[in-house]
Amino acid sequence: MAEVAEVAEGEAYDVYAFDVFTSRHDDVQAGRVAQVRSRVLVSRAEFPRFADAYEVAANLATAVHGGMPTAVLPRW
Repeated sequence: MAEVAEVAEGEAYDVYAFDVFTSRHDDVQAGRVAQVRSRVLVSRAEFPRFADAYEVAANLATAVHGGMPTAVLPRW
């Protein structure tokens, strides 16, 4: 199960890290470029496949901020 957690920058965890950009539908319809950037960490132990972790990151950011993901960028 994915959940939101506070993690300090630079802490050592075995995770995939993603920057997820989301836009709300009403902002897009109004012609506003309003994006929210979220840093999402997904446990490799829980989601060992990159594709699954990618999908979880997009879904989690969308659930927290609403709207739809416009970009999901892995952080290496």
